[in-house]
Amino acid sequence: MACGYPVVATNCPTGLSEVLEGGRYGPLVPVGDVKPLAKAMMNTFVECRCGTRYASSCREAALGADSYETAPSTKLSRC
Repeated sequence: MACGYPVVATNCPTGLSEVLEGGRYGPLVPVGDVKPLAKAMMNTFVECRCGTRYASSCREAALGADSYETAPSTKLSRC
């Protein structure tokens, strides 16, 4: 994300969707389904259909992200 590239990921039940803000930084596809994953990768990186839409938000999020030292206290203060 810091380089301005979107993230293509599976929508696993362990919170990745929350970290990626429900697909704001790239497509989330069903777990264990290879065809949607391949299609999302092709659309995002090869054919550039979706990649440019995500690129600026990825870079902005990475630049504005908490460091590994401050992230835990920032996240806990939101609870």
